[in-house]
Amino acid sequence: MPKCPRCGAEINRLRYECKVWEFSDFYLASYTDPQGEHFTGEWDDWEYSDASDAKPLWYCPECDKPLFACQTTAEAFLMGKDVKVEVNVRGRLLPKQRKP
Repeated sequence: MPKCPRCGAEINRLRYECKVWEFSDFYLASYTDPQGEHFTGEWDDWEYSDASDAKPLWYCPECDKPLFACQTTAEAFLMGKDVKVEVNVRGRLLPKQRKP
């Protein structure tokens, strides 16, 4: 089982986070009870779309620190392959390692 490179915990999953836009219809629904007629807000037909500035990140579920910014790398990590952390603790991409 892979170990988190930040906290050392053995993990078999990562937490995914990404900003998305939500779209839905909102309307008033009415219902009647012994006190009379009441209205409440209702939501319907939810749709989701990636935000234009979306920055997906995969986090360690134990220490909650960001590890990866690419699904392929996150999958490779969970398969036990030797991969490097791609983001700093603030979630910003690390500079690419230069090959000698």
